[in-house]
Amino acid sequence: MLINLTNHPSTQWEPEQLHVAREKYGRIKDLPFPVVNPSWDEEMILNLAGRTVDKVLDILSKSHRPGEKNAVHIQGEFTLVYAVVSRCLARGIPCVASTTKRNVLMPEHGEKFSRFSFVRFRHYRP
Repeated sequence: MLINLTNHPSTQWEPEQLHVAREKYGRIKDLPFPVVNPSWDEEMILNLAGRTVDKVLDILSKSHRPGEKNAVHIQGEFTLVYAVVSRCLARGIPCVASTTKRNVLMPEHGEKFSRFSFVRFRHYRP
């Protein structure tokens, strides 16, 4: 199972990203990335990271199927991502990020528009 811990629900992913996720991990479970107050100190981030990892562990313990590969797809506020990824990796839970290609469109009479296309999942490594 791929736990999608981002602010981008899998229902809004491109078909290619959905295909790759299902091919590699089978099921996808959305878990919204928590809101991080910019005034919080490091201790508050670490506390939130602990609660977030507890949610991940709960999902995995209730939903795990034998032989199924699991990972957490995580992207968001950098310090919380780092804290969550560190804790997940310490527990043997792989974490991945999406890589994208930026396609810039410049209409003749308009503002620049960027479209991002999914390329692959890349593992976080310690």
